Amino acid sequence: MSPDHPGTSRADQSAIPDTVPRYNRRPVPWVAQWSGELVRKPRPRVRHEEAPAGGWRLTYRDPTDTDWWAPTSDHKPVLWRRTGTDRSGTPQYALLNTIRQRTAMTEHLCQVCGQSAAVAGGVAWLMHAIEWRHVTAPMGAVEPGWKSLHTALSTTNPPTCTNCWQIAARMCPSIREHGAVPLTVGVVRPVGVTGDVYPMGVGRPEPRHGTFGEPEMGHMMARLLVVELDDVQVYPALTSPPPRA
Repeated sequence: MSPDHPGTSRADQSAIPDTVPRYNRRPVPWVAQWSGELVRKPRPRVRHEEAPAGGWRLTYRDPTDTDWWAPTSDHKPVLWRRTGTDRSGTPQYALLNTIRQRTAMTEHLCQVCGQSAAVAGGVAWLMHAIEWRHVTAPMGAVEPGWKSLHTALSTTNPPTCTNCWQIAARMCPSIREHGAVPLTVGVVRPVGVTGDVYPMGVGRPEPRHGTFGEPEMGHMMARLLVVELDDVQVYPALTSPPPRA
């Protein structure tokens, strides 16, 4: 949900929390990627090796213990794209920082301010209207409103706390144009990743969605964590947030 450019007036900024990063005094979503955080090394920088639990896995040529991650010990760890977190360079509003995105998903942090997105009974979310139509398409036309959904929705966009719902709507030009759907989510489950699959031997990596537990995940370099949202309460408007926990 990172905006294409800040687009926030000086008057609007008075309500933006201090934990929201700035660039040239303009607010930048906490989860956004910055140009200086990308780790660029000459290819090839990865190879396949025998995995400790059997089979093969993708590895860096200079591996560290923090290169692999999985949501639970029941899943084989997946190799993750290396990225910095120092917010150097310039913000890339349309991209999500791999580490901050995963942290926001697993610790239920707001993608705008980096603070807790917890509410009574769950986690607050703000889903772009275009993404909402896409993920609810299998259920038919689901219009926003006071209703509950019990069919899981998948997303790579982290939570947004209720305090930042209106801020996100002001900051993001695409939301201003298309709208967004506020939600509270009772259950958040990490289910997979988006990234690139590297074939054994010769071949170019291909972008792919992967599910934890699939054999293909051993050949994946993950970029973003995918979660399923279940027990979802849908709200009709940004001006009707539920009470904070």
